[in-house]
Amino acid sequence: KEPVVKEPVVKEPVVKEPVVKEPAVKEPAVEELTAVDPDPRTTPLPVGLDASENPVDTPSPVGPSLQRKGATRRLDIAAQLRRALASFEIQRQPLLDFARFVSEFSYLPVTLDLASLAEHDISPLAPVSISLNQTTLQDLLTAVLTPLELITTSDPIHGIIIRHRSSGELPVEREIDVQDLVANPAEMKHVCQLVQHLIAPDSWRDQGGAGQLQGITGKLIVYQTPSIHVKIQRFCDQLRQARRPDRSLSQRVPAKHGTAQEQQRRPPLVSLIFNQPTRLLQIVKRLEQETDTRLAIDWASLALQGWYADSQSTLVANTKPLDSVLEQLLAPTPVTLNALAPTLHHVTAETPIEVVFYRTGRSLNIAQAEEQKRALIQAIGAANFSVAGGAGAICFDGPSDCLIVRLPALLQPLVKPQLRRPRDF
Repeated sequence: KEPVVKEPVVKEPVVKEPVVKEPAVKEPAVEELTAVDPDPRTTPLPVGLDASENPVDTPSPVGPSLQRKGATRRLDIAAQLRRALASFEIQRQPLLDFARFVSEFSYLPVTLDLASLAEHDISPLAPVSISLNQTTLQDLLTAVLTPLELITTSDPIHGIIIRHRSSGELPVEREIDVQDLVANPAEMKHVCQLVQHLIAPDSWRDQGGAGQLQGITGKLIVYQTPSIHVKIQRFCDQLRQARRPDRSLSQRVPAKHGTAQEQQRRPPLVSLIFNQPTRLLQIVKRLEQETDTRLAIDWASLALQGWYADSQSTLVANTKPLDSVLEQLLAPTPVTLNALAPTLHHVTAETPIEVVFYRTGRSLNIAQAEEQKRALIQAIGAANFSVAGGAGAICFDGPSDCLIVRLPALLQPLVKPQLRRPRDF
Protein backbone atom coordinates (compact mmCIF):
# COMPACT_ATOMS: atom_id res chain seq x y z
CA LYS A 1 0.00 0.00 0.00
CA GLU A 2 1.13 3.41 -0.83
CA PRO A 3 1.61 5.48 2.22
CA VAL A 4 -1.05 8.04 2.89
CA VAL A 5 0.56 11.42 2.89
CA LYS A 6 -1.28 14.03 4.83
CA GLU A 7 -0.71 17.58 3.82
CA PRO A 8 0.22 19.73 6.70
CA VAL A 9 -2.42 22.06 7.94
CA VAL A 10 -1.26 25.62 7.51
CA LYS A 11 -2.78 27.98 10.00
CA GLU A 12 -3.15 31.61 9.03
CA PRO A 13 -1.34 33.79 11.51
CA VAL A 14 -3.59 35.89 13.66
CA VAL A 15 -2.82 39.54 12.97
CA LYS A 16 -3.80 41.95 15.65
CA GLU A 17 -4.65 45.47 14.63
CA PRO A 18 -2.25 47.88 16.26
CA VAL A 19 -3.69 50.44 18.62
CA VAL A 20 -3.13 53.73 16.93
CA LYS A 21 -2.98 56.74 19.15
CA GLU A 22 -3.76 60.05 17.57
CA PRO A 23 -0.38 61.77 17.26
CA ALA A 24 0.07 65.24 18.52
CA VAL A 25 0.17 67.50 15.50
CA LYS A 26 2.88 70.07 15.10
CA GLU A 27 1.15 73.36 14.64
CA PRO A 28 2.77 75.67 12.08
CA ALA A 29 3.47 79.31 12.72
CA VAL A 30 0.38 81.38 13.29
CA GLU A 31 0.67 83.23 10.00
CA GLU A 32 0.56 79.92 8.11
CA LEU A 33 -2.36 78.39 9.99
CA THR A 34 -5.65 77.58 8.34
CA ALA A 35 -8.67 76.49 10.31
CA VAL A 36 -9.19 72.72 10.23
CA ASP A 37 -12.56 71.23 11.02
CA PRO A 38 -12.22 68.78 13.92
CA ASP A 39 -14.26 66.16 12.04
CA PRO A 40 -12.15 64.87 9.07
CA ARG A 41 -15.26 63.45 7.42
CA THR A 42 -16.71 66.89 6.96
CA THR A 43 -16.89 68.06 3.37
CA PRO A 44 -14.39 70.87 2.70
CA LEU A 45 -15.99 74.25 3.04
CA PRO A 46 -16.24 76.63 0.07
CA VAL A 47 -13.90 79.50 -0.50
CA GLY A 48 -15.35 83.00 -0.77
CA LEU A 49 -15.62 84.56 -4.22
CA ASP A 50 -14.91 88.16 -5.01
CA ALA A 51 -18.16 89.93 -5.81
CA SER A 52 -16.63 91.44 -8.94
CA GLU A 53 -16.63 87.98 -10.59
CA ASN A 54 -20.43 88.18 -10.93
CA PRO A 55 -21.13 84.42 -10.82
CA VAL A 56 -23.97 83.17 -12.97
CA ASP A 57 -26.97 81.39 -11.48
CA THR A 58 -25.88 82.18 -7.95
CA PRO A 59 -28.16 80.38 -5.51
CA SER A 60 -29.94 82.42 -2.90
CA PRO A 61 -27.83 82.76 0.25
CA VAL A 62 -28.74 80.63 3.21
CA GLY A 63 -29.13 82.95 6.17
CA PRO A 64 -28.64 82.08 9.82
CA SER A 65 -31.49 81.30 12.12
CA LEU A 66 -33.77 84.28 12.68
CA GLN A 67 -34.17 83.40 16.34
CA ARG A 68 -31.02 83.26 18.42
CA LYS A 69 -32.26 83.48 21.96
CA GLY A 70 -29.05 82.73 23.83
CA ALA A 71 -26.11 80.40 24.19
CA THR A 72 -26.70 77.04 22.54
CA ARG A 73 -23.77 75.06 23.98
CA ARG A 74 -22.10 74.26 27.25
CA LEU A 75 -18.42 74.16 26.46
CA ASP A 76 -16.10 71.45 27.78
CA ILE A 77 -13.19 73.79 28.32
CA ALA A 78 -11.15 71.53 30.60
CA ALA A 79 -11.03 68.75 28.00
CA GLN A 80 -9.86 71.12 25.28
CA LEU A 81 -7.18 72.66 27.45
CA ARG A 82 -5.74 69.17 28.05
CA ARG A 83 -5.20 68.64 24.31
CA ALA A 84 -1.58 67.82 23.50
CA LEU A 85 0.75 69.53 21.05
CA ALA A 86 4.01 67.89 20.01
CA SER A 87 5.55 71.30 19.42
CA PHE A 88 4.57 74.89 18.91
CA GLU A 89 6.61 77.90 17.88
CA ILE A 90 5.84 81.51 17.03
CA GLN A 91 8.13 84.50 16.80
CA ARG A 92 6.79 87.99 17.48
CA GLN A 93 3.25 87.27 16.37
CA PRO A 94 0.40 89.57 17.50
CA LEU A 95 -1.41 88.52 20.65
CA LEU A 96 -4.65 88.72 18.66
CA ASP A 97 -3.34 86.08 16.22
CA PHE A 98 -2.34 83.78 19.06
CA ALA A 99 -5.81 84.05 20.63
CA ARG A 100 -7.32 83.23 17.24
CA PHE A 101 -5.10 80.17 16.88
CA VAL A 102 -6.30 78.86 20.25
CA SER A 103 -9.88 79.35 19.08
CA GLU A 104 -9.18 77.55 15.78
CA PHE A 105 -7.40 74.68 17.50
CA SER A 106 -10.02 74.17 20.20
CA TYR A 107 -13.18 75.68 18.66
CA LEU A 108 -13.72 77.51 21.93
CA PRO A 109 -14.64 81.20 22.09
CA VAL A 110 -11.39 82.99 23.01
CA THR A 111 -11.81 86.69 23.76
CA LEU A 112 -9.30 89.41 24.55
CA ASP A 113 -10.65 91.65 27.30
CA LEU A 114 -9.67 94.89 25.57
CA ALA A 115 -10.73 97.09 28.47
CA SER A 116 -8.49 95.16 30.84
CA LEU A 117 -5.59 95.29 28.38
CA ALA A 118 -6.07 99.02 27.78
CA GLU A 119 -5.92 99.74 31.51
CA HIS A 120 -2.36 98.42 31.46
CA ASP A 121 -1.35 99.81 28.05
CA ILE A 122 -1.21 96.40 26.40
CA SER A 123 -2.15 96.38 22.73
CA PRO A 124 -4.04 93.43 21.23
CA LEU A 125 -1.28 93.52 18.60
CA ALA A 126 1.51 93.19 21.17
CA PRO A 127 4.06 90.67 19.83
CA VAL A 128 4.41 87.30 21.57
CA SER A 129 7.00 84.57 21.06
CA ILE A 130 7.22 80.99 22.32
CA SER A 131 8.82 77.66 21.45
CA LEU A 132 7.59 74.56 23.31
CA ASN A 133 7.75 70.80 22.82
CA GLN A 134 5.43 68.15 24.21
CA THR A 135 3.03 70.58 25.79
CA THR A 136 -0.69 71.07 26.29
CA LEU A 137 -2.93 73.92 25.29
CA GLN A 138 -3.23 75.00 28.94
CA ASP A 139 0.54 75.11 29.42
CA LEU A 140 0.94 76.94 26.11
CA LEU A 141 -1.51 79.64 27.18
CA THR A 142 0.30 80.08 30.49
CA ALA A 143 3.73 80.33 28.84
CA VAL A 144 2.61 82.92 26.28
CA LEU A 145 0.52 85.11 28.58
CA THR A 146 2.65 85.19 31.75
CA PRO A 147 5.33 87.60 30.40
CA LEU A 148 2.56 90.14 29.69
CA GLU A 149 1.02 89.56 33.14
CA LEU A 150 -2.08 88.17 31.49
CA ILE A 151 -4.22 85.28 32.69
CA THR A 152 -7.23 83.36 31.45
CA THR A 153 -10.62 82.95 33.06
CA SER A 154 -13.26 80.65 31.64
CA ASP A 155 -16.76 79.30 32.03
CA PRO A 156 -18.88 76.90 29.93
CA ILE A 157 -20.99 79.73 28.47
CA HIS A 158 -18.55 82.55 27.61
CA GLY A 159 -15.53 80.38 26.82
CA ILE A 160 -11.99 81.65 27.51
CA ILE A 161 -11.31 85.30 28.30
CA ILE A 162 -7.76 86.70 28.33
CA ARG A 163 -7.33 89.64 30.71
CA HIS A 164 -4.74 91.30 32.91
CA ARG A 165 -4.10 89.48 36.15
CA SER A 166 -5.16 92.51 38.22
CA SER A 167 -8.64 92.62 36.65
CA GLY A 168 -11.40 91.67 39.03
CA GLU A 169 -9.36 92.46 42.13
CA LEU A 170 -11.01 93.74 45.25
CA PRO A 171 -11.49 97.51 45.49
CA VAL A 172 -8.48 99.60 46.42
CA GLU A 173 -8.20 103.20 47.59
CA ARG A 174 -6.62 105.81 45.33
CA GLU A 175 -6.47 109.59 45.13
CA ILE A 176 -7.34 111.73 42.09
CA ASP A 177 -6.19 115.34 41.97
CA VAL A 178 -9.08 117.70 41.11
CA GLN A 179 -7.75 121.00 42.47
CA ASP A 180 -8.31 122.70 39.11
CA LEU A 181 -11.93 121.50 39.02
CA VAL A 182 -13.10 122.55 42.48
CA ALA A 183 -12.71 125.81 44.39
CA ASN A 184 -15.05 125.24 47.33
CA PRO A 185 -17.00 122.48 49.10
CA ALA A 186 -20.10 123.05 46.92
CA GLU A 187 -18.11 122.44 43.73
CA MET A 188 -16.49 119.38 45.28
CA LYS A 189 -19.93 117.98 46.11
CA HIS A 190 -21.04 118.64 42.52
CA VAL A 191 -18.05 116.78 41.02
CA CYS A 192 -18.64 113.83 43.36
CA GLN A 193 -22.28 113.68 42.27
CA LEU A 194 -21.26 113.74 38.60
CA VAL A 195 -18.88 110.83 39.12
CA GLN A 196 -21.39 108.70 41.03
CA HIS A 197 -24.23 109.31 38.57
CA LEU A 198 -22.22 108.81 35.38
CA ILE A 199 -19.43 106.33 36.14
CA ALA A 200 -20.51 102.77 37.03
CA PRO A 201 -23.54 104.05 38.99
CA ASP A 202 -24.48 100.59 40.28
CA SER A 203 -21.04 100.06 41.85
CA TRP A 204 -21.37 102.68 44.61
CA ARG A 205 -22.31 101.92 48.19
CA ASP A 206 -25.62 103.84 48.13
CA GLN A 207 -26.69 101.56 45.26
CA GLY A 208 -25.61 98.36 46.98
CA GLY A 209 -22.07 98.23 45.61
CA ALA A 210 -18.71 98.39 47.37
CA GLY A 211 -17.47 101.69 45.90
CA GLN A 212 -16.92 104.77 48.08
CA LEU A 213 -16.10 108.36 47.16
CA GLN A 214 -15.08 111.34 49.28
CA GLY A 215 -13.79 114.77 48.34
CA ILE A 216 -11.12 116.31 50.58
CA THR A 217 -8.94 119.38 49.93
CA GLY A 218 -8.83 119.21 46.16
CA LYS A 219 -8.65 115.42 45.96
CA LEU A 220 -11.11 112.63 45.32
CA ILE A 221 -10.53 109.71 47.67
CA VAL A 222 -11.88 106.77 45.67
CA TYR A 223 -12.36 103.20 46.88
CA GLN A 224 -13.10 101.18 43.73
CA THR A 225 -11.90 98.38 41.48
CA PRO A 226 -8.94 99.14 39.18
CA SER A 227 -11.06 99.32 36.04
CA ILE A 228 -13.45 101.88 37.56
CA HIS A 229 -10.50 103.93 38.83
CA VAL A 230 -9.38 104.28 35.20
CA LYS A 231 -12.88 105.37 34.10
CA ILE A 232 -13.08 108.01 36.83
CA GLN A 233 -9.68 109.42 35.87
CA ARG A 234 -10.75 109.61 32.23
CA PHE A 235 -13.99 111.33 33.18
CA CYS A 236 -12.11 113.96 35.17
CA ASP A 237 -9.89 114.56 32.13
CA GLN A 238 -13.02 114.99 29.97
CA LEU A 239 -14.53 117.41 32.47
CA ARG A 240 -11.27 119.36 32.61
CA GLN A 241 -11.21 119.70 28.82
CA ALA A 242 -14.88 120.73 28.67
CA ARG A 243 -14.29 123.53 31.15
CA ARG A 244 -11.41 125.11 29.26
CA PRO A 245 -12.81 128.26 27.67
CA ASP A 246 -9.95 128.48 25.16
CA ARG A 247 -10.69 125.09 23.58
CA SER A 248 -13.71 124.03 21.60
CA LEU A 249 -15.45 120.85 22.61
CA SER A 250 -16.50 118.39 19.93
CA GLN A 251 -19.65 116.37 20.35
CA ARG A 252 -17.65 113.54 21.85
CA VAL A 253 -14.62 114.10 24.02
CA PRO A 254 -11.85 111.57 23.35
CA ALA A 255 -10.89 109.13 26.05
CA LYS A 256 -7.30 108.13 26.69
CA HIS A 257 -7.58 104.87 24.81
CA GLY A 258 -9.13 104.70 21.38
CA THR A 259 -12.82 104.01 21.01
CA ALA A 260 -15.32 104.63 18.27
CA GLN A 261 -16.10 108.10 19.58
CA GLU A 262 -12.53 109.35 19.09
CA GLN A 263 -11.86 107.45 15.91
CA GLN A 264 -14.58 108.82 13.64
CA ARG A 265 -13.58 107.00 10.48
CA ARG A 266 -15.64 105.51 7.75
CA PRO A 267 -15.62 101.70 7.90
CA PRO A 268 -13.84 100.13 4.91
CA LEU A 269 -15.94 98.79 2.05
CA VAL A 270 -16.36 95.06 1.41
CA SER A 271 -17.15 93.06 -1.72
CA LEU A 272 -17.34 89.38 -0.84
CA ILE A 273 -19.63 86.42 -1.46
CA PHE A 274 -20.06 83.22 0.53
CA ASN A 275 -23.06 81.52 -1.05
CA GLN A 276 -22.88 78.36 1.06
CA PRO A 277 -22.81 78.19 4.86
CA THR A 278 -19.21 78.77 5.91
CA ARG A 279 -17.49 78.82 9.26
CA LEU A 280 -17.48 82.22 10.92
CA LEU A 281 -13.72 82.19 11.52
CA GLN A 282 -13.07 81.60 7.84
CA ILE A 283 -15.32 84.49 6.84
CA VAL A 284 -13.68 86.79 9.40
CA LYS A 285 -10.26 86.03 7.94
CA ARG A 286 -11.45 86.88 4.44
CA LEU A 287 -12.99 90.11 5.70
CA GLU A 288 -9.63 91.09 7.17
CA GLN A 289 -7.89 90.33 3.88
CA GLU A 290 -10.43 92.28 1.84
CA THR A 291 -10.33 95.36 4.08
CA ASP A 292 -6.68 95.25 5.16
CA THR A 293 -7.79 95.52 8.79
CA ARG A 294 -7.71 93.39 11.92
CA LEU A 295 -10.89 92.38 13.73
CA ALA A 296 -10.77 91.73 17.48
CA ILE A 297 -13.92 89.67 18.00
CA ASP A 298 -15.67 89.63 21.37
CA TRP A 299 -16.48 85.91 21.15
CA ALA A 300 -17.79 85.89 24.73
CA SER A 301 -20.62 88.27 23.85
CA LEU A 302 -21.35 86.40 20.61
CA ALA A 303 -21.49 83.08 22.48
CA LEU A 304 -24.33 84.47 24.57
CA GLN A 305 -26.24 84.92 21.31
CA GLY A 306 -25.45 81.42 20.01
CA TRP A 307 -22.52 82.35 17.73
CA TYR A 308 -19.24 80.39 17.94
CA ALA A 309 -16.01 80.17 15.96
CA ASP A 310 -17.31 77.17 14.00
CA SER A 311 -20.86 78.51 13.56
CA GLN A 312 -21.80 78.84 9.91
CA SER A 313 -23.33 81.71 8.02
CA THR A 314 -23.48 83.16 4.52
CA LEU A 315 -22.58 86.53 3.12
CA VAL A 316 -23.37 88.46 -0.04
CA ALA A 317 -21.80 91.93 0.00
CA ASN A 318 -21.10 94.25 -2.91
CA THR A 319 -19.23 97.40 -1.88
CA LYS A 320 -20.88 97.61 1.52
CA PRO A 321 -19.38 99.20 4.67
CA LEU A 322 -17.76 96.74 7.05
CA ASP A 323 -20.18 97.51 9.90
CA SER A 324 -23.17 96.75 7.65
CA VAL A 325 -21.51 93.55 6.46
CA LEU A 326 -21.01 92.36 10.04
CA GLU A 327 -24.64 93.13 10.88
CA GLN A 328 -25.70 91.07 7.86
CA LEU A 329 -23.31 88.25 8.71
CA LEU A 330 -24.49 87.94 12.31
CA ALA A 331 -28.17 88.82 11.85
CA PRO A 332 -30.38 88.94 13.82
CA THR A 333 -27.77 89.62 16.52
CA PRO A 334 -27.01 93.37 16.74
CA VAL A 335 -23.27 94.02 16.70
CA THR A 336 -21.15 97.13 17.19
CA LEU A 337 -17.97 97.94 15.27
CA ASN A 338 -15.55 100.16 17.22
CA ALA A 339 -12.40 101.57 15.60
CA LEU A 340 -9.47 101.14 17.99
CA ALA A 341 -6.86 102.25 15.44
CA PRO A 342 -6.79 102.92 11.69
CA THR A 343 -6.48 99.21 10.92
CA LEU A 344 -7.86 97.62 14.10
CA HIS A 345 -11.56 97.23 14.92
CA HIS A 346 -13.40 95.70 17.86
CA VAL A 347 -16.54 93.68 17.11
CA THR A 348 -18.93 93.02 19.98
CA ALA A 349 -22.52 92.02 20.53
CA GLU A 350 -22.58 94.15 23.66
CA THR A 351 -23.67 97.77 23.37
CA PRO A 352 -20.98 99.92 24.99
CA ILE A 353 -22.01 102.68 27.36
CA GLU A 354 -20.65 106.12 26.49
CA VAL A 355 -20.43 109.31 28.52
CA VAL A 356 -20.67 112.26 26.11
CA PHE A 357 -20.53 116.02 26.71
CA TYR A 358 -23.00 118.22 24.77
CA ARG A 359 -22.76 122.00 24.86
CA THR A 360 -26.10 123.74 25.38
CA GLY A 361 -25.10 126.92 23.57
CA ARG A 362 -25.81 129.29 26.43
CA SER A 363 -25.61 129.47 30.20
CA LEU A 364 -28.63 127.67 31.55
CA ASN A 365 -29.96 128.08 35.04
CA ILE A 366 -30.92 125.04 37.10
CA ALA A 367 -34.60 125.18 36.09
CA GLN A 368 -33.76 125.40 32.37
CA ALA A 369 -31.27 122.53 32.65
CA GLU A 370 -33.90 120.36 34.35
CA GLU A 371 -36.38 121.25 31.62
CA GLN A 372 -33.85 120.21 28.96
CA LYS A 373 -33.17 116.94 30.77
CA ARG A 374 -36.88 116.09 30.98
CA ALA A 375 -37.31 116.82 27.28
CA LEU A 376 -34.40 114.53 26.37
CA ILE A 377 -35.65 111.68 28.55
CA GLN A 378 -39.09 111.92 27.00
CA ALA A 379 -37.74 112.06 23.44
CA ILE A 380 -35.27 109.18 23.80
CA GLY A 381 -37.49 107.05 26.02
CA ALA A 382 -37.69 106.89 29.79
CA ALA A 383 -37.02 103.14 29.73
CA ASN A 384 -33.42 103.88 28.72
CA PHE A 385 -32.73 105.90 31.89
CA SER A 386 -32.19 105.03 35.53
CA VAL A 387 -35.58 106.46 36.50
CA ALA A 388 -37.12 103.42 34.79
CA GLY A 389 -34.36 100.87 35.44
CA GLY A 390 -32.21 101.66 32.39
CA ALA A 391 -28.49 102.44 32.24
CA GLY A 392 -28.85 106.06 31.11
CA ALA A 393 -28.33 109.27 33.06
CA ILE A 394 -28.15 113.00 32.30
CA CYS A 395 -26.30 115.57 34.39
CA PHE A 396 -25.73 119.29 33.88
CA ASP A 397 -22.36 120.92 34.53
CA GLY A 398 -22.73 124.69 34.82
CA PRO A 399 -19.02 125.66 34.60
CA SER A 400 -18.70 123.97 31.20
CA ASP A 401 -22.30 124.70 30.10
CA CYS A 402 -22.62 121.03 29.11
CA LEU A 403 -25.21 118.34 29.44
CA ILE A 404 -23.33 115.13 30.20
CA VAL A 405 -25.21 112.12 28.89
CA ARG A 406 -24.58 108.49 29.81
CA LEU A 407 -26.25 106.19 27.26
CA PRO A 408 -25.54 103.14 25.12
CA ALA A 409 -23.54 104.12 22.04
CA LEU A 410 -26.42 103.26 19.71
CA LEU A 411 -28.62 105.86 21.42
CA GLN A 412 -26.13 108.73 21.61
CA PRO A 413 -26.90 109.94 18.03
CA LEU A 414 -30.46 110.64 19.20
CA VAL A 415 -29.33 113.25 21.72
CA LYS A 416 -28.00 116.13 19.63
CA PRO A 417 -31.08 116.52 17.39
CA GLN A 418 -33.24 116.77 20.54
CA LEU A 419 -31.23 119.51 22.26
CA ARG A 420 -33.31 122.64 22.57
CA ARG A 421 -31.98 125.79 20.97
CA PRO A 422 -30.99 128.64 23.33
CA ARG A 423 -33.84 130.86 22.14
CA ASP A 424 -36.37 128.14 23.04
CA PHE A 425 -35.84 128.82 26.74
